[in-house]
Amino acid sequence: MESTVSATVFTTSPRDKIKPNMTNKTQASCGVTEVSAHPAFIFAYSLVFLISLVLNSITMRVYFCSSQRVQSSIMVYMKNLAAADFFLCLCLPLRIAYNATYSITIRNIYCSFGATAFYINMYASILFMDIIAANRYSLCGAAVIKKSSN
Repeated sequence: MESTVSATVFTTSPRDKIKPNMTNKTQASCGVTEVSAHPAFIFAYSLVFLISLVLNSITMRVYFCSSQRVQSSIMVYMKNLAAADFFLCLCLPLRIAYNATYSITIRNIYCSFGATAFYINMYASILFMDIIAANRYSLCGAAVIKKSSN
């Protein structure tokens, strides 16, 4: 009795091969992609860049240029969060250029500097928000414990 299952041959193209000294994630995020959503990304990143540049500039001016006598731990965290968000905003033009052009030079600059700075700043912002939340939780928890012990 013969089988009717046909054999399938799997081949890989040269772009599927992993280059030496590169991780899969780096190669996947920095490879040339053709996505029809690039205009949407360019528009969204441009809009976010313009709005965040204005608002983060105002925030930085309020936190760093005003004469604040009291420096609480929350103010220190908020200053660090404002700085991280501002630097995240400054990384967006490289991301816009990465999506707008197929130039190898722009892509290499983005992959070597822009992507790294973007993700470091993003994770720094998340970390500062976690610290602020933990600090607020500990303050509220301490107040509840103090009130319940009275």
